[in-house]
Amino acid sequence: MQQHPGSAIAPMTIGNMRENGVRWIALACIDPCHHYADVLVDHLPDEVAVPSIGRYYRCSKCGRRAPQSRPAWHLRQV
Repeated sequence: MQQHPGSAIAPMTIGNMRENGVRWIALACIDPCHHYADVLVDHLPDEVAVPSIGRYYRCSKCGRRAPQSRPAWHLRQV
């Protein structure tokens, strides 16, 4: 797919992430505690955008809502 100058890049979806061998999301509480956790997302549908997943979670260390979410590439299965 060709990107046009100034156009937004669509976020990765769970389906695309799975196609690339990743079934886990890395959640990170950036401020204040820097806690990190990997979460299996097999239960989520393919069309869910990866960046939107964090808003459904809360940090288990400090209680802050909406940690950052990204594919857990370190758990990729090839």
